[in-house]
Amino acid sequence: MKKNTIKKLNIMCAAALMIGSLSGCGGAKEDPLVDAIEPEYNIAEAETIEVQRGTIKPVYDSRLELLDYDKKAYRYSQAQYNELVQNYKLEVDEVHVKVGQRVNPGDVLVSFHSEVLDKEIETNEEKITEANLEIEHYQRLRNIDPESDYSEDIAKLNRDINACRLHISDIQSSYDKMNLVATDSGTVSFINSIVTNGYVVPDKDLINVVSDSGYYIVDESDIYDFQVGQKFTAETGTSTCEVEVAEPPEGAMSGKVYFKPNAVEGQILDKTLYLKFELPELKDVVYVNKYAVVEKDDTHYVYILGDQGLFSVVEVKIGESVENDIIIKEGLEGGEIVQVF
Repeated sequence: MKKNTIKKLNIMCAAALMIGSLSGCGGAKEDPLVDAIEPEYNIAEAETIEVQRGTIKPVYDSRLELLDYDKKAYRYSQAQYNELVQNYKLEVDEVHVKVGQRVNPGDVLVSFHSEVLDKEIETNEEKITEANLEIEHYQRLRNIDPESDYSEDIAKLNRDINACRLHISDIQSSYDKMNLVATDSGTVSFINSIVTNGYVVPDKDLINVVSDSGYYIVDESDIYDFQVGQKFTAETGTSTCEVEVAEPPEGAMSGKVYFKPNAVEGQILDKTLYLKFELPELKDVVYVNKYAVVEKDDTHYVYILGDQGLFSVVEVKIGESVENDIIIKEGLEGGEIVQVF
């Protein structure tokens, strides 16, 4: 592209200031939307460039975003940690999952044990055993002497047994509260080495579980019409991933293209993929350096140099970007000299 330098042109140096002073929305070529400034004011040097018209070879370059991506972090707060450690002497018992494993609500991720609670369970189980032995003793005495009545003694022992069983049940409930249990479906994406080594620290992620819809999405493109079944190789930043254009699922958003990744069971999907490939040539299109286009309130403008050495503001409609250029769909014809910011 040819670049010119126009010296001592009377322009507003700040594009945002010029846009802010717009008084109308004229779309005609060189329809002045900003009053020209007299030469003795705001003298500046402006870099300009010529708007091109011809053949251009675009490149499709977009990010595919994983739909409904969510990450659930399982951890203990400082308050929870203090209660568990101080009251129960909490220790890690077993990590029940591994990275890539699918989990559902209710699945135990990490279980813990406590010497305090274990001792209470053991004590109550011993009491139950002793009570049962006493009941058997009273039953043997009754067999020897049918006239004897030990019903109150046996009833009391049964009440003691039930109380011990209830206490054990409460302790088991305490264990359930201590354990890290999945609350959502998803795939385990991270296990902290701290917990695998048998330790717990407060306010640190111990296990992360991610979930998603299984689809990547991207906005429909003006320059490429995706077809169901097409396969592409996308990049993750460190590796590649094959994706296939899919039929939109029920309730799909309009204006979106849906992709299914070629992933194996348990594979952790990246939140973002990068898809880039060359497109067929576009003939007889208008394009200009992207730094010549100014955006404000979702509307795009260029500054055209007129015959009197003054700039006027013209609204344009843009298309796809092609490296450092951007396609102009409406507003320019090609050959105009515009300012580059």
